[in-house]
Amino acid sequence: MKIAVIGAGILGIFMAHELVKDGHEVTIFESKASVAEGSSFANAGVMSLALTHPDISSWLFNSTFRSVLGSSYGLHVHKSFSLKQWAWLIKRSGGHVADPLSTDHQKWKSLLELARLSAEHFDITSSDLQLSFDGQKGQLILLRTESDDRSLTTALSHLQSEGLSFKLLNADDTYRLEPALQADTPLVGAVHLPEDQIANCRQLAQLLKQHCEKLQAKFVFQVGVNALKTIPEGVELQLSNGTSASFQAAVVCSGVKAADLLKPWGIACPMESVYGYSISSPMKEPLNAPQSAIWDLKHQVHISRLGQRVRVSGSYELDGDPDDQDTSSLKILYKTLQDWFPGAAQLDQSTQVWKGARPTLADGLPVVGASGIKGVWLNFGHGNLGWTLAMGSANVIARQISERHVTLNMEHFGIHRF
Repeated sequence: MKIAVIGAGILGIFMAHELVKDGHEVTIFESKASVAEGSSFANAGVMSLALTHPDISSWLFNSTFRSVLGSSYGLHVHKSFSLKQWAWLIKRSGGHVADPLSTDHQKWKSLLELARLSAEHFDITSSDLQLSFDGQKGQLILLRTESDDRSLTTALSHLQSEGLSFKLLNADDTYRLEPALQADTPLVGAVHLPEDQIANCRQLAQLLKQHCEKLQAKFVFQVGVNALKTIPEGVELQLSNGTSASFQAAVVCSGVKAADLLKPWGIACPMESVYGYSISSPMKEPLNAPQSAIWDLKHQVHISRLGQRVRVSGSYELDGDPDDQDTSSLKILYKTLQDWFPGAAQLDQSTQVWKGARPTLADGLPVVGASGIKGVWLNFGHGNLGWTLAMGSANVIARQISERHVTLNMEHFGIHRF
């Protein structure tokens, strides 16, 4: 089939690779000048099965929602915040897992299975293509206080019931695993997630682009898609350069812009841009840097080693401007790095500061599957789980397009739920 992929972030790149690998004729349209220049540019790069659990991932929104009422860090809300956006935040902050028969629990089970599929196919693809990229295996959730420890009790019991590997560490064991941790910073212990991994998202997108091109995929940069139109042979794309292009099918992987493409079709998506920040600096001294990925639970900040660089990412901002950087958000990143690894990074003019959106749907689940519009497929709204779910989402849609069997229950990821 002749298929268009709209968007060349990590979701679009994985999508294109799965399709071209299946023998389809694939064209990728991207409004920016290269791959992974938006949400995929300098994100935390954490792939984690554990973070799919609402009691862990929603800790972020539960705590940041409280921050609106006066906390010194977390979520920043602009004065222009609308009632619609407040409703989105209230709904998003309420995620939790109840009993095993509840709808919430079944949604999480589906999300976890998609993450497992994604991890499996990521490892297979990395091995088959012999991809060499900056990354590390394992993640530590650092617990500064006993209350941090207690807050994860329920979530950890659910992870255990699903057979996910983790280990509770005391402070001494944590220091042995991460010897560069600053001992003066309060620490009661950590949760070790050995199956998690960190990887350079943009670097992998560039590597996969090369493999897609070897398989004759075509990339069209600095050309966006303004509208979708059904035609007898499939889908017509109205392009930002004033031209149009026809395909038998199209997959929308364009993040927050996806809502604009679907709105004329009467499809509403309760999706918001949740902006995050990162700082990336050359490693100053390897012995003073983290061995893998660190997550400071209190400040919601990730610190990781990516090749010869240290990346610190976190903070959450709704209704923000990608060109307007909040100094208090950046201070949290610098402070957390100083708390744990004061000698790890060379913080000078070489430091790269980035702010990017995480397109997030109100219920915390992505949209993956058919749109209800002939020939149009959807793959967006993954929020902070985009890297974790990217390969699995692409694999499922590629199977659906080719009418191959899909083993997962994808009911909870359909656009119909809105």
